[in-house]
Amino acid sequence: QERANHDLILEKVRLEAIEKRDTVLKAIQDGGKMLGEGFSSYLDDKEKLRNTALLLSGIAAGIYTTKTGAGIGGRFIEARLGKPSLVRETSRLSASALVKHPVTSAKRITGLGTAPQDAMKGIVLEEGLDSQLRKVAVSTAHTKK
Repeated sequence: QERANHDLILEKVRLEAIEKRDTVLKAIQDGGKMLGEGFSSYLDDKEKLRNTALLLSGIAAGIYTTKTGAGIGGRFIEARLGKPSLVRETSRLSASALVKHPVTSAKRITGLGTAPQDAMKGIVLEEGLDSQLRKVAVSTAHTKK
């Protein structure tokens, strides 16, 4: 009797395992079939493909624009904050200054009428330091040309 019960239980477990295996295989087949049909439907629809291409292009353009804009904005802010206010004010060349003082503005733009010694006028230094500074100024002026 016990042996017969044991055989029935083993047969029942085998049948349940076969049934579970068949269920899992059927679920995998159905899932693959659904994915394949959905992907095939997507590839056949020209409107969806066009919209996807436009969306991806828009995202790429947005990222590039944001990156470039942040770089330009950062350089602008760095130029404003990095330059002392006195330099900003004395270096400023505006349209109103061009109209009010055309001769001075033209000299300033072209660099005419400014001598290299004008920069050292009124500065008192030791003799050795003065000559060294003038040599550096002259060599710098020649390298800019």
